[in-house]
Amino acid sequence: MGGVVIVFACGVKIDKPDQQTIWRLKKGLEIFKKKNCDKIIVTGGSFCPGQKLPAAEVMKRWLIKKGVLSKKIIKEDKSVDTIENIDNTFSLLSKSTLEFFAVSSWYHLPRIRFIFKTRKLKARFIPAKGSIKSAICEPLFLLITVLDPYGKGWLNQLNKRRRK
Repeated sequence: MGGVVIVFACGVKIDKPDQQTIWRLKKGLEIFKKKNCDKIIVTGGSFCPGQKLPAAEVMKRWLIKKGVLSKKIIKEDKSVDTIENIDNTFSLLSKSTLEFFAVSSWYHLPRIRFIFKTRKLKARFIPAKGSIKSAICEPLFLLITVLDPYGKGWLNQLNKRRRK
């Protein structure tokens, strides 16, 4: 298998991707086509109030509408945070033989890069457009991830319970 694009969800409004998720999907689709990748992985579970479908399912439907064949899309739809996005995604894959392109908003990539590094995973990190409003909290999330890179601490566990 060749290259694999991993697109991280941001949010879902009922059964549609929010604007930031659309920006991520557009950039992921661009890389998927440009690099002639074999697969595109969409990662994200149910983590938004009022969400009817897991983010990965909403993202998969968006990609299919844009012409991506269903068999080219892998869904990881159980995760509720970035740590789980990465751990669950790589539980579905062979890590050794692939070139990975991790796509997310520019402000989210430092945290993704840190988590990849703690798991000794390699990827190219591709920035998508992102809003300043959403970027404001990201330094705090990065700090929490640095202090608890495997998501086992009380703060991460509290967040997971709140989102489920």
